[in-house]
Amino acid sequence: MELLPKLSQNLLEILNDDEYYDITIEVGNDPYVKVFRAHMVILNYRSPYLRRILSTNKKKNDETLVNIKLSNILPEIFQIILRYIYGGKLSLEECDTLDIIKILMAASELSLQELIPHLQSFLINNKASWMEQNFSLIYQTSFENDSFLELQKFCTELMSKEPEKIFNSPDFTSITEKTLITLIQNDTQIDEVQIWEHVLKWGIAQNPELSSDPTCYSNDDFVTLKNTLEKCIPFIKFIRFTSKEFLNKVYPYKLVISEKLYENLIKWFLNNDYDPSNKLELQEIKEISCKMNGNDYNPNSNLKLQIVEEINHEINNYYDSSSKLVSQIIIDSKIITIQHAELISKWVDKLEIKDEMKNFYQFELIFRGSRDGFTPKKFHEICDNQSRTVAIIKVKDSNEILGGYNPIKWESIDGYGSTGDSFIFSFMNKNINDHVISRVKENKHAIHYWNRYGPSFGRGDLTIYGGMEDGCNFYDNSNNYCSRRSYERNIREIEIPFHVEEYEVFQIRKKF
Repeated sequence: MELLPKLSQNLLEILNDDEYYDITIEVGNDPYVKVFRAHMVILNYRSPYLRRILSTNKKKNDETLVNIKLSNILPEIFQIILRYIYGGKLSLEECDTLDIIKILMAASELSLQELIPHLQSFLINNKASWMEQNFSLIYQTSFENDSFLELQKFCTELMSKEPEKIFNSPDFTSITEKTLITLIQNDTQIDEVQIWEHVLKWGIAQNPELSSDPTCYSNDDFVTLKNTLEKCIPFIKFIRFTSKEFLNKVYPYKLVISEKLYENLIKWFLNNDYDPSNKLELQEIKEISCKMNGNDYNPNSNLKLQIVEEINHEINNYYDSSSKLVSQIIIDSKIITIQHAELISKWVDKLEIKDEMKNFYQFELIFRGSRDGFTPKKFHEICDNQSRTVAIIKVKDSNEILGGYNPIKWESIDGYGSTGDSFIFSFMNKNINDHVISRVKENKHAIHYWNRYGPSFGRGDLTIYGGMEDGCNFYDNSNNYCSRRSYERNIREIEIPFHVEEYEVFQIRKKF
């Protein structure tokens, strides 16, 4: 005789009985809370987790009901679990797949160990397609719990054997950076260009404000995407690309790639008669890619930038010798754009706005007011003894941008620095055509030093002054002003004092 079904039915009837219960369980979080009635003796022997809780919630002699709370489990999921605890039955075929995942997590929390492998097997055997489409959720769930070994194995095998399913899953862009790196590190049959496209798709998705069209990007957009993909890019095997693939797929995002890697890739494609049909050994590809991301890659010839740019155009058969070189400048600024940096670079080389670029400069941010502070003390702590610096100042409550180039070092002494190569400038409305540049005419008064000043030029031509009191700053005080004396012209139309909204100091160096 099979008596177990009858026993199971009787136990479920006990669960539904309103007379003999001795414990209430509050499940869920406000406002979705439901109270269940149950029996301590059954819970005590069916769930080690509940046994531990009940051992600290002994029933009092006054017959007051024991009450426990389970806030991490949804009421509808606990109801399924509770029926299993009483009746030993679980009809998964009738459950939504996401609910089965939640049942698995609840079973783990309640230490229902016999249920965990059963649920995992059911998911793998019956819901594999759904899990592939929702890989990010399954991966995160499985590796958050050491008991979900079968799901972990499922995820690991999918990543190594069929990564294209993950790349093409609807929730691909929600995987973690660590998971993405593991995916692109695997040696797969997926075309490397497609992997690069997936990486870009993931990076853009992490920053919803970014467009999928890089031609629309501002300097800040490139910096954002570069920071997002910084740990992923070293694992892209760019040398598997054809020259045309590199030009069409990578070149538009060149500012996202590190300067050293980009330079090495240009040399690779221009100094090697590379035919992708002649397959390099995988280990060779890894070794070369690793060197390119560092400083060890050294081809036989060292191409000049102009040659690199001109031939790079020729790769796609549209080179025009009269076309301008594409800028290699990237600048981490909250105030100016790449176009401003290009023009300032020309001024450093004593060129005019319409002249061709002579040198490309790396703008390295060494100071930012909103990050490092607006006091003269902080400026001198960081910038003293730094040479070849460009100061950028945003005037508060206006569209004005002021600045100056100091080729010599900053100091805290009360006096002047002498140079014939400094200049000050201004922009309006971030329009590089609406600018004023003023070069020094009194060399001995070119740079104004004082421990109460920020970056200041001339005998008042551009003065950033915090004030005499300790703790004074450029942001709150309107002691900053421009009055022509030591430079060719005034960079502001009016000489009234102004507040500083933000200011940055960059150190520049030639890139090539």
